[in-house]
Amino acid sequence: MLTIRDITDEYAFVNETLAYSDGPIEGYVRDRTKSLYAFRCFPIVGRLLFHWSLVPVTSIARSVSDVFAEARTSPPERWISIVEDRRESDAELRVVVLSGAVAIPMDWD
Repeated sequence: MLTIRDITDEYAFVNETLAYSDGPIEGYVRDRTKSLYAFRCFPIVGRLLFHWSLVPVTSIARSVSDVFAEARTSPPERWISIVEDRRESDAELRVVVLSGAVAIPMDWD
């Protein structure tokens, strides 16, 4: 498990793909190795706890909805779960790589 202070410490947003609602809620990001991921972020508890789901992809040509719909029926080998905790003045994000055997949250599909 990796702990970071801000999502941008490890990931760079692909700006033209972002959907916003008080912050990015879905789009694409690249990690430090330039690997590409579709992501979704949703609140767990109000504005205090958030969950980010990152699914590896090879391009931004498909919609994030399509990527997550496919992940539901054909899970990736691995995906990334990030829990963002904003209860303190300094946010803390815990990053975990999970196998495809662990279901990816699909809260709004």
